[in-house]
Amino acid sequence: MPLKDIWIDKLDEIQGDNAKNEAVWESEERYRQLVEVSPDAIVVHIHGSIVFINQAGADLIGVKNAQAVIGNPITDFIHTDSMPAYYDLSKNLHSTGNFPLTEMKLIKHDGAIVFTEVVGASSMFQGSHSVQVIVRNITARKLAEENLQRSLEQLQNVLEGTVNALATTTEKKDPYTAGHQRRVASLACHIATQMGFTDEQVKIIRTASILHDIGKLQIPTDILSKPGRLSEMEALLVKTHSQAGYEIVNSIPFSGSVASILLQHHERLDGSGYPLGLKGSEILMEARILAVADVVEAMASHRPYRPALGIDRALDEIRQGAGTIYDSSVVETCLKIFSNNEFEFE
Repeated sequence: MPLKDIWIDKLDEIQGDNAKNEAVWESEERYRQLVEVSPDAIVVHIHGSIVFINQAGADLIGVKNAQAVIGNPITDFIHTDSMPAYYDLSKNLHSTGNFPLTEMKLIKHDGAIVFTEVVGASSMFQGSHSVQVIVRNITARKLAEENLQRSLEQLQNVLEGTVNALATTTEKKDPYTAGHQRRVASLACHIATQMGFTDEQVKIIRTASILHDIGKLQIPTDILSKPGRLSEMEALLVKTHSQAGYEIVNSIPFSGSVASILLQHHERLDGSGYPLGLKGSEILMEARILAVADVVEAMASHRPYRPALGIDRALDEIRQGAGTIYDSSVVETCLKIFSNNEFEFE
């Protein structure tokens, strides 16, 4: 090849290398600028020692100069509560090369706690294998969540207090059934738990059970405490308590179908119940549980018009009505609870 052609090829190669170097330099410069202006902390560590941290990272841990923490173990800034998560992430990093977004608590230079979200991956840094992590400060969000949780707990306490006050009001009106609603609630919740209902569903059943006779507030006391058999008109008036209870409770923003459970707790599978004459699957399962618990407690306890019939008589009642009047699965669960001595009325 002529010398002229050799020089031309060499010049092209040099220019190509320069172009590649310039492209690499431009790419690295763009990355450096992004890292420096990032509002999230970016930290690189090798074998657990910090080799790079941007200014956002320095601000996050409360130091003015980012260089001041170079060489420090990264674990110096991880809260003890988050160390197990850190070790799990490290294991995942070795096996997959990255770790998913994870919440961690960090410790600032002055000892204050910072709530963060961390995500990371393996990378090369100055020719060495390293771990690069991006850390976002979520302290404000976590504090807002905690405040919201406290508000919800306070609201729940107020709601429970309201429920108990309403139940007490009902019992003041009908002293002969004092404690009835709470005992029914206790049995209904036990049945629901044994049947696999969630904690939230059990709470709904408890609320409905505690309030299931609140509609009796509209019934005259002399009828509720009448020692003899009720007249037809008096019996019809007592039966309005389900609808009345629904109307009272329906205006309260309970979670779940508390009002509907109250409305249906005297419905029966064969349609012989009241106030709507619902049948089978038309009746909420929660109402079917309440119906069984209500009958068992009422028969086992004293009433102004008759002495207590006892638990055995009550269990015979639901056993005979299983599948026709009462839900079979509810009856089976209730019978099992008592046969295994898992429950007794207080």
